[in-house]
Amino acid sequence: MTEERTILLVGRTGNGRSTIANVISNTSKFKESDYGISESEGGQIGHFRLKGEEMIYHIVDTIGIGNNRFTEKETLKRLTNAVIGVQNGLNQIFFVISGKFTREDVEAFTLLRMIFFGEDIGKYTTIVQTKFPYFQDPEKRRKNKEIMMNQNEDVGTILRSCRRLIHVNNLTEKEDFRLRARNDCRAFLRNYICNCKDIYKPSNLGEMNERIENYLAERNKGNDKQWQINQLMNENSQLRQQLNQFTGQQRQFNPFNTGFF
Repeated sequence: MTEERTILLVGRTGNGRSTIANVISNTSKFKESDYGISESEGGQIGHFRLKGEEMIYHIVDTIGIGNNRFTEKETLKRLTNAVIGVQNGLNQIFFVISGKFTREDVEAFTLLRMIFFGEDIGKYTTIVQTKFPYFQDPEKRRKNKEIMMNQNEDVGTILRSCRRLIHVNNLTEKEDFRLRARNDCRAFLRNYICNCKDIYKPSNLGEMNERIENYLAERNKGNDKQWQINQLMNENSQLRQQLNQFTGQQRQFNPFNTGFF
């Protein structure tokens, strides 16, 4: 009997989603970048079956959150198209981070939970930390997870809510020209995916467009308030400068200020 596994790759721009997709599929179909910019602008989907196996893999790479080539609204629309493509069910969401779990990563995960999925997203989400050279060392992995759990409350909450944190050293082909790290990571990731048997069908996809509009409206309100605050701060700074200049002039031309005691 043929089994299938559908994996959705999400995360911030430049964290290594496309490299992960190529590692799993053992292809170069997904565009990789050596820099902190997104190459997968519209999302990419790959389907493959391993020789001699019955498992069919569906790998869905999405546009990077925080993509600097598109507006936030356009990025959300492209993410929507990718998520709709897996509305019949997926086995696991790979939320890809690179190095530390940053504040931007927390915001990206929160965005996915609020708009695209729901509070139950963690049950079907694996945090994938890329470029971890000690990914085969259990003690190094344990220590790294402990550090991340204690990093701050937001990161700890996300990690506790998710299925698992896994580590890989998914170097690009240019960085790993002998493909040793990629081969080791491929074996691990494929084995991990095979054990992700439960199917997740987000129940609120029909409300995505409305939630996106509400989110953007709130963001605009916040931006307007921040703009007003910045304006007041700038005006206040200018007034202080003018006051300091005036005070200095008064001291300079004070006829009683002779410079003698």
